[in-house]
Amino acid sequence: PTATTIQLSATSVTLTALTATRQFTATVLDQNGGTMSEAVVTWAAPTPAVATVSNTGLITAIGNGAALVNATSGSATASVSVTVAQTPVPPTSAAGASQTAALGLAVPVKPAVLVADSLGRGIAGVVVNFTVTSGGGTLSGGAATTNASGVATVGDWILGPAVGANTLSASYLAFPPV
Repeated sequence: PTATTIQLSATSVTLTALTATRQFTATVLDQNGGTMSEAVVTWAAPTPAVATVSNTGLITAIGNGAALVNATSGSATASVSVTVAQTPVPPTSAAGASQTAALGLAVPVKPAVLVADSLGRGIAGVVVNFTVTSGGGTLSGGAATTNASGVATVGDWILGPAVGANTLSASYLAFPPV
């Protein structure tokens, strides 16, 4: 028998977090459509900056982008279209939470948030909007872009004139291009 066709468990996948994985299987068919259960399948990922693949077909997201992962047996080939597009979860505090300062003065640690995917990997290039939500304080640099680690830091936060809690919120509107 000669391998003529490879059937994959799926032909595309979107992974929404770095280091996320998806297992694929390949069935090799001969010229008569019969399954070649002993056929060896070789997996390859020509764009390892986006995704890698193990020798058993386990695809791992490495970086945002698009790539093909190829399965080969003899002269038969098939490809999986892989898209890696980190999807952020709500931001979490990275610095400056629960601090105190005198009224009308800047807090000692500039507040920062982490924008990450569901596996905790930071997402670079996300615009985060910081807003004073209580206490009447002011911000310099109310919008900040996440760095390579996914952290956005606001400029100075000067507390308001009234005694009591001053709060700051962070939200994002835009995502980096894929």
